Parts: sequence; structure tokens; C-alpha cells
Amino acid sequence: MKTSHLFHIFILLLLVIGIANGVYYSSETDGVYVTVEIEPETPTPGEMVKIILHLQNLSSFEAIDVEDMRIMTSIDTGQIILPMQNPHKGHYEEYYTFPQEGKYTVKYTFQYEGQLHGDEFFIDVKSNYNWVYMILLPVILLFIIIAVYRMK
Repeated sequence: MKTSHLFHIFILLLLVIGIANGVYYSSETDGVYVTVEIEPETPTPGEMVKIILHLQNLSSFEAIDVEDMRIMTSIDTGQIILPMQNPHKGHYEEYYTFPQEGKYTVKYTFQYEGQLHGDEFFIDVKSNYNWVYMILLPVILLFIIIAVYRMK
């Protein structure tokens, strides 16, 4: 195995780890398709997070505006309700700082064509300590691959 092959394997491992940790959610509710993005993908306590919702008509896939869009975050210690900002059609966003580590329930509700819609998803907020493992794992795997290569 050439060194260039080892480099490509290492890059592939980094990509797989990055894809596996993305936070993305989508649902269909009574004719509305909702896509949720979280930036950054792996939030940590005390870090500002951007929660983005994209809404489309399920039959035409055209972006839609809705009324009274709200998002609620909760953990065992309580619940926070945030009104969402609407910078352009079908796009809603809000910034939130998760105060502590844990599994948060995030619920959204809105009015569309006279009906109340909503759903929920989960966000795992983990401490920065977990990033140490995310960095060390590929490095350790690279050293194992190099060691096996040199033994041959």
C-alpha cells in the first residue's frame, strides 16, 4: 500500500466522521415539507447555535410563508419559547445558546392555511471534551494503518 493510499484512507475517515455527526431533520405534516438545519452541526454548551427551518408546499415544493412560527426548546430543567425570524420566503431562523449539556427536545409550531402544524426533534448538546475523541480517533486509526503497512 502506497503512502498516497494511506492519505486517501485518512481523508475518507475524516469525511465519514463529519457526515455521521451532522444535525439535520425533515418531516412532512399535512401538506407541508419542513427541513431543519442546525449550525454548527454539533453544538456545545454556551455556544450560539443557529436553528434554520425551510418550509415548502408538499405538492408543488414551492417555498411558503406561514403564520405564528414558534420554536420551543426544553430539557429537564424547563422550556424556552422563541419567535422565529423570517428573512425570506419559506425560511425561518433563530439563534439560541444551549446552557448545558444534554438531550434537548426542540418543538416547532406554525399556522398554515388555517391549520396548526408542528413536530419535534432532538438535539444532543455535548461538551467540548467529546471533540478530543473526534480528533484522536482518526489520528489513532492512521497510526494503526501505518503500523500495519510497515509490518508487511
